Amino acid sequence: MADIHAYDGTVVETEKLPLRRDTVTGRQHDWPTVLWILYALDQHLAGKLRIRSAGGGLVQFRWDRPSHNVQLCHRHLLDLGWSADAGAHVLLEPARYRTHTRTLAVGAGRLLTADNVARWIRHGEQLTPHPMPSSSRT
Repeated sequence: MADIHAYDGTVVETEKLPLRRDTVTGRQHDWPTVLWILYALDQHLAGKLRIRSAGGGLVQFRWDRPSHNVQLCHRHLLDLGWSADAGAHVLLEPARYRTHTRTLAVGAGRLLTADNVARWIRHGEQLTPHPMPSSSRT
């Protein structure tokens, strides 16, 4: 059974890290359009998942000791919780990983507010990047 069905029919799965390989592959087999929302607040607060502005609504991220099964998810958001630098509860949508090993993941993506994601789920509202000041680092 899916956790949430979004307005557009996308299945939204919410999970804590680490992810089990069979959980990811099984659910993606059952539902062709799955968006994973992964709880990464602990990693972010511990300084293991850091973000900084890259300008134009994009951020760069560095994740020390990432959950290795995250890359199996076709599409995912990392819930970072409240970010003082971004001024909101934000989720990171990685656009690409330049590096992803057991010890380090580096890449770029965009921040979305939790409110924006909730409105997308409920009403189909467009997901739009949340700006972060270019001098901010978390």
